[in-house]
Amino acid sequence: FFGCYSSFRCHISGFLYGGKTISDWGHWIKQRSMKIILPALMLSVVALVIGWLNGERYDVLSVLFILFQLQGLAFLLPGIGQCFKGHSMLGPLWFLTVIMLCYCLIPILQKLRGSAMRRQSLVGLVVAAGGCFVLCMTTQINLFYFLTFVLGYFLGTENPQIHTKHITVLTVGIVPFQILRLLLRSCVDGTPLYQTYTYLSHLMLGLLILCFFLWCGEAFPTLMTGLANSKAISAFDELSLYVYMVHGCFCGGLLSPYGATESLLLATILFFLLTLVGACLLRKATKAVSAVCR
Repeated sequence: FFGCYSSFRCHISGFLYGGKTISDWGHWIKQRSMKIILPALMLSVVALVIGWLNGERYDVLSVLFILFQLQGLAFLLPGIGQCFKGHSMLGPLWFLTVIMLCYCLIPILQKLRGSAMRRQSLVGLVVAAGGCFVLCMTTQINLFYFLTFVLGYFLGTENPQIHTKHITVLTVGIVPFQILRLLLRSCVDGTPLYQTYTYLSHLMLGLLILCFFLWCGEAFPTLMTGLANSKAISAFDELSLYVYMVHGCFCGGLLSPYGATESLLLATILFFLLTLVGACLLRKATKAVSAVCR
């Protein structure tokens, strides 16, 4: 589930930036850092302090990896995860490494918009997907998230209109790939072949989810516009990044409610409440520090 969600986030991030033109790169980098890196840094410091008070100890390299949000390198490069000790409360922050590296591609992608390369995008996508698959199979170097971001970016530059026939064809075309994944899981689960195939499967599912929402915008414009402009959706959209960051703190370990009660329902309710409160506190702290830094 989280793999599919991460793929969708890469797609949607690339898609949104595909429709923008960035001229002041210095301001943009500062803005992205204050929005993403700053709250992650503050959360990491709190998690490290809580872990230290609970008797956990980390070497200098591990602390640097955690504070500089480099934990996601373990998902991209083989063997990196053995060089440092991750923090159980900060597991979801691996995605921040990936998305910030994807952002580094935007200056290049922006220059390629409207070029001849775009007309060869379908062939390029197939070749790139095949190359990523072979590279991951042979070296365990995972570039699928970057490919996902690039695909979303060029979809955003085109701003395609997704109609019912498009979403139907896409859905029918993806089904066999998902069936193959189930077959591979039953036969070669835990092998590099299956693990690599899941990255490709997540890329395709993420694309389907993105196209589904684009189709909803075309099929139900009034409803989707109303939802997009509603106060509830706007509030959740502003809070969603912080919810993603803090929810790992309450999934397991010292702050998890699941170890404090035998009632799964009560623990789940507490989990949602703690995550919501934690996200609101992190958001307020981020805004306060951002205001001081300006």
